[in-house]
Amino acid sequence: MRRHCLALFAALALTLAPGLAPAGSPKNALGAIAVAPNGQWIIAAGDNLTLYVIDAATLEVRSRHWIGRNPDQLAFSADGRTLLVVDIDAGLTFLDAATMTPKAEVGGLRSVAVLAGADRVVAMASPTKKDGKTTTDIVVHSLSDGVEMLRVTAEAEGLGIGGAADGSAIALLTRAAETTTETKTKAPDDKKGFDKEIFDQQNDAKSSEVLVFDAAGTQTARHPLWFSTTGVPAMAVVAGQLHVVMFDNENLRVDLTSGAAEMYRIGDALNYGVGFAPDHAHVATGGLAAGTIGSLGGTTVAFKTDRVGNWPEYIKGLTFAPDGTVWAGTTGYRLLKIGADGTVLGAVPVY
Repeated sequence: MRRHCLALFAALALTLAPGLAPAGSPKNALGAIAVAPNGQWIIAAGDNLTLYVIDAATLEVRSRHWIGRNPDQLAFSADGRTLLVVDIDAGLTFLDAATMTPKAEVGGLRSVAVLAGADRVVAMASPTKKDGKTTTDIVVHSLSDGVEMLRVTAEAEGLGIGGAADGSAIALLTRAAETTTETKTKAPDDKKGFDKEIFDQQNDAKSSEVLVFDAAGTQTARHPLWFSTTGVPAMAVVAGQLHVVMFDNENLRVDLTSGAAEMYRIGDALNYGVGFAPDHAHVATGGLAAGTIGSLGGTTVAFKTDRVGNWPEYIKGLTFAPDGTVWAGTTGYRLLKIGADGTVLGAVPVY
């Protein structure tokens, strides 16, 4: 039943947004969070199209800036002078962090990932089809001024993009496709829960690929996968592995040298929100008034918030501060401050 409902949700999303899904859909939450490099300021934004500048020490809103677009992600440049707004249509707006006025704007994208250590943002453009061949442009922009630094064309129909924090590797995940290397097989009755999900992925007659590029844009590997998805995932490369983190928590890690892949889970809940640490070594996920913090693909700790009456408050925006603190935004327009050990250190409404 759970898998059926998720499949129905994905089908509905594709119906509402024909073609390849963009960066995201409205989060109906304070769903985009960024922390200034000095740790003193938090920027939070949601579906009311407003940026809130918040004092990290007092949790007070110091100023508000209406930006006229619905944010999916926020990120600061290394020097703190530029704030990147990634909207739900995968448009990039590079703002002067002092005045909140645009420095540069980029459109026509589909999936976006911030590479904080390299002070860059990597994105894929909409796939194009010509003469029976499908290609996807991968572009890299400077996080400080929005200048395009690299563009390379991949011979594939891209679905999602990710990279190493230092910019040394970029990984493109392709869209699910029918394959003859698998036979569609119903799972045995003794396969239950997550084991059944793995079996279904390995026996659904569908596959995808991971294309790997170095910092110069040279393709270094192309690995076939038994895993596939139609939803745009959160992706990050760390220690030579690509991590594909999914809403349904049926996640994948791929060795970018050998192509070996395995599925894993992060806690037990669905991933309504996902945030990678600046070095990509850690991840924070959010669910219903709870979430996890831990090493990517490794040990995690759980955190839980107080409930606001009977309201089903979901955590949909998460990011890491330089000191390892996690900041999170919720569907109740609350900002949470969470210690690395899972202790909730503060929770305030933002308005």
